[in-house]
Amino acid sequence: MDIEHKVINNKSIYIFENHNEAIIPWQQISLSLNSQPALLSLDYHTDTLLGLLRYIYNELNITQDYQLQIEKSNELASKQFDTIDIVKKLRNDEQIDFAIRAGFISHAYVISQDNSMFTIQSIEEQQWLEKKRKPQNMFNFNIPKPIGKNYILPENKIIELDNDIFDILEIYDERLQKDLVIHDKVLSYKISKIININCSIFGSNYNFLNNFILDIDLDYFNTFNSINPAERTIFYNLIYNAKAITIAKESYFVNELKLDETLSVDFLLERLFEHIKQALS
Repeated sequence: MDIEHKVINNKSIYIFENHNEAIIPWQQISLSLNSQPALLSLDYHTDTLLGLLRYIYNELNITQDYQLQIEKSNELASKQFDTIDIVKKLRNDEQIDFAIRAGFISHAYVISQDNSMFTIQSIEEQQWLEKKRKPQNMFNFNIPKPIGKNYILPENKIIELDNDIFDILEIYDERLQKDLVIHDKVLSYKISKIININCSIFGSNYNFLNNFILDIDLDYFNTFNSINPAERTIFYNLIYNAKAITIAKESYFVNELKLDETLSVDFLLERLFEHIKQALS
């Protein structure tokens, strides 16, 4: 595997092809810091499967009992291991969970385009949904969705953000949604939501911006406009504050998911480096 390390204005940036390779720089970055960093991941997919699930399922033949799979993942992550060997056993959607279990990162925030069923919901939102789903309320429910105030950290310590911002902005066109993935309109809402969640879970004094890794999968960008937002202050703040940046090229998914035919990994990398240089200048 080939992991490229670049330094721009004292900011370490690691570039690699497959997202599961991220655990190598995440381990290095974590060891260089005084405390475990959080992770903020921008990705088309959520990449939140149990660490080593495929290996546990296929090679260890633990196929039915999910609790036993979790125990085996914890066992493998807690023992001394060769990181290169672990990368070979990981799928490219298992790296976040494994990194948390291995202690490379404390917890993670995932901003994705996937409409995951595991996006975090406040206690107030959960109670509202339970009422809305009752048979007697299905066709006559006028109570607006509440603003979340009380949250519980998920068991796997991965906080997945929803895409409610597009409903709020009344943007339903797929291309326009993709154009805005790092636009201030979208990121400001999502970062504000993270801060709100953190206040509930970790207390008002916790600021993840003081100690986090910014992780970017290039398949998050599906159009030329997506990597060239008109307003990008929030994105630049994330670049500036991150302890380090990791970039997964994931060329296959870039090509599969792009809406503009000539969009390429090389173009996305080039433009992303321009953003990083401007943010750090």
